[in-house]
Amino acid sequence: MKRYRPPIMILGAIIAWCLLTVSAGTLFASTTQPLEDSFSFDRFSNKTPTPPPQTPPPIDTFCDIPVSCDIYVYDESAGPSAAIDGATITVDNLCGSETWTTNSSGWASVLFINYNFTLDLVIQAPMYYPFDFTASSSTCPAEIPLIPILTQTPTPPGLRTGDVNHDGTLTAEDAQLAFLIVLGILPFDWVADCNADDEVTSGDAQLIFIAALTAGSCHDPLP
Repeated sequence: MKRYRPPIMILGAIIAWCLLTVSAGTLFASTTQPLEDSFSFDRFSNKTPTPPPQTPPPIDTFCDIPVSCDIYVYDESAGPSAAIDGATITVDNLCGSETWTTNSSGWASVLFINYNFTLDLVIQAPMYYPFDFTASSSTCPAEIPLIPILTQTPTPPGLRTGDVNHDGTLTAEDAQLAFLIVLGILPFDWVADCNADDEVTSGDAQLIFIAALTAGSCHDPLP
């Protein structure tokens, strides 16, 4: 004789089996998801970090306070009243390189963007030797003489003897005087052109000294 099973028990068993099946499917699906979906921090690991705010650089006050220096340029041979117009004054410093030009009165107001300056200037003008000058708070204003480069004229023949002092003999003094001509301290003299190349250089001074030692001679020997 078969046992009788109430319908409610069969229905409960069916419901339990369905719940078990759904739970098992959900668990399987969760284990097969990509790893990047399982861990939330991996989703943001490749993002570029936000840079920290930039602090503005400090203001450089070294080059922000102008100081002027008035410089007067004149012809040394003509005297302090002979102003040189158009002479250039160049200065290089930590704040940059600048050039000024003297006016018709010979003056230039050189502006230094530096409140505590000691600077080397180069002063130049056509037909004058350049002049180096150190400007500072104790040397401004300044009056600068430029030595003119004398225009050379053709030399008469037979005068390039090296006897610069014209005493009839060659000595070390003649070589020294020739060197002073090279520096522009003495006026040009064709006698000092010992090698006859139409100019007086330090090489002429050396040749005159050698001639004074009787180890050589200038282009035009002394009689």
